[in-house]
Amino acid sequence: MMRKIIALMLTVMFMFAACDEQLAVDNGQLTIEPEIPTQEEPEEIEEPEMLATDWQESPVSDFEYEYDEELGGMVIRKYKGSDTHVTIPARIDGEPVVGIFGAWMGDGFDSAFGFNNKINSVLIPEGVTYIGDFAFFLCENLTSVYFPESLTYIGHSAFRVTGLTSVTISENVEYIGNNAFSLCRDLPQIIVDEKNAVYTSVDGVLFNKEMTELLQYPAGKNGTHYVIPDGITSINNEAFFDAALESVVIPESVITLDYRAFASTNLREVIIPDSIINIGGSAFENCNDLTSIIIGNNVENIGDYAFRGTAITKIIIPDSVKTIGEWAFMHCEELVSVTIGNSLINIGEGAFYGCRNLTNLEIAFWDGTFIYDEEIKDLPEEFYNAVNGV
Repeated sequence: MMRKIIALMLTVMFMFAACDEQLAVDNGQLTIEPEIPTQEEPEEIEEPEMLATDWQESPVSDFEYEYDEELGGMVIRKYKGSDTHVTIPARIDGEPVVGIFGAWMGDGFDSAFGFNNKINSVLIPEGVTYIGDFAFFLCENLTSVYFPESLTYIGHSAFRVTGLTSVTISENVEYIGNNAFSLCRDLPQIIVDEKNAVYTSVDGVLFNKEMTELLQYPAGKNGTHYVIPDGITSINNEAFFDAALESVVIPESVITLDYRAFASTNLREVIIPDSIINIGGSAFENCNDLTSIIIGNNVENIGDYAFRGTAITKIIIPDSVKTIGEWAFMHCEELVSVTIGNSLINIGEGAFYGCRNLTNLEIAFWDGTFIYDEEIKDLPEEFYNAVNGV
């Protein structure tokens, strides 16, 4: 009988054990205790990326501001805070914030954030339509900016020499000033909403919608070779400034190379097609690796400082050229030979100043000889000034 009772008790215990419960005996009584489950380590959940709507507004006291009647709201005149992340308030004193100030003042510029090296991210709220000239100029540690959909105007040099790593232009932007994103060395591409009626981007390069003007080749774009699309007629101010390019193909459609179009690039040789009429000031300035350049047969004007500091050894200036600007070939210290055609009307002061190895100067309407740094009494005065910079 006792064996049957023990067998029955064991059967009951196993049944409860199968139900994940525990048995205990207290003062001879059989009791059931629920099993406490073992607590597992919680899974590590990644923090979601902070959305623009989650960012807390910076205190109004961090800003100087004023009401702008033309824009119809408050304009941020100056940021006075010290935070690395700045969220511009959407409203101040009950009025919407509609602009960020920046302007050239005649002898320099004044702007809301210019030269601020503390900030690394800025949220611009919806409602802002205007970012002025030089607004964030030389904010070298600024890597991220949230551009609102309401934005329509980005001023001249607004983000020049910043640390931006991405730029997206919304469909509502109607104006982007010269050099707005120039010298952004960490910027690999500029993206434009395909619905934008004024601008477009192809392979990360910014163009006008009609694809006739190349506006900005990002300085941080990968690659050392680039073919400019056919149909482009103008290369904008500082379009390629400081890019890592070693070679470029300029199509026959291009008419004008604007100011500093290819300055401070790594170009080694350049062929300027016959379609080009104007080579802008400083167009190839400080291209220290540029050893060969062929100037097309329809170029009429070579701008000031156009080839200053290049490594060219020989230059043939065709008959079409009427003007060579001041200091155009200054400090081309490897330059040995210059040939100038017969249409030249004006040559600027110091055009060949500092070309210490220049020993062969051929001018179509002059038969004299030339040796740098020696007194040449019969050298036409304008060329004497061009060489000696007087």
